[in-house]
Amino acid sequence: AAEAAILGAVLLTDTALDILADERVRPQHFRRTSYAALYSAMLNQREQGQGVDALTLKARFAGPASPVSAAEIDMLAVAVPNLANVRDYARIVREGAWFDQARRALHEASEALDQQDRDAVTRALSSIDALSDPEQARDSAAEFMDWYESDQSGWPFPFSRLTECTQGGLRPGEVT
Repeated sequence: AAEAAILGAVLLTDTALDILADERVRPQHFRRTSYAALYSAMLNQREQGQGVDALTLKARFAGPASPVSAAEIDMLAVAVPNLANVRDYARIVREGAWFDQARRALHEASEALDQQDRDAVTRALSSIDALSDPEQARDSAAEFMDWYESDQSGWPFPFSRLTECTQGGLRPGEVT
C-alpha cells in the first residue's frame, strides 16, 4: 500500500519526486516489479525534463507487452491516503526493502555457516549494506565476522525481544 501511495503522490503533486529523492527511494526498493518499472520511468521522465503524470506514463507504457497497465496507473491516484504523509510512506517502502534484503542475506549466510564457507557468509552479509543509507552505512559483514571469530556470547538481532528470547542472539555452532 505504501508503494502505491508514493507512486500515486507523484501523479498528484510535482513535489512528491523531490520528497522521494530526499528519502533516497530507489526503484529496487519496490517489491512489485511493475511499481519499480513505473518509478524508474518517473525518474527518467523527470530527468529528461518531461512531465510526470498519468497521461505521459500511460503513453510510455502503452502496448500489450508493457509491465504496467493503464488501469494500474489509474488506480495509483486513489491509493494515496494523505499527501502530507508521503515522507512516511517512502520510509515504509525503503525499510521494507531493507528487511526483505536482510531476510534473504541472513538465509544465505545461514546456509554458508552450515557449510563453514567464510567467503559466502561475507558476501551474503555484504548484500545487506547495499541497501543501507550512506550516512548510516556500516560494514555488517566485517562486523559479523569479527564477532564470529571473537569470544562474544551472542550476535544480537535488531529486535531486543528476539535477542532476549534467543538468550543473547546468534551463536557460532548453534542452531537458532
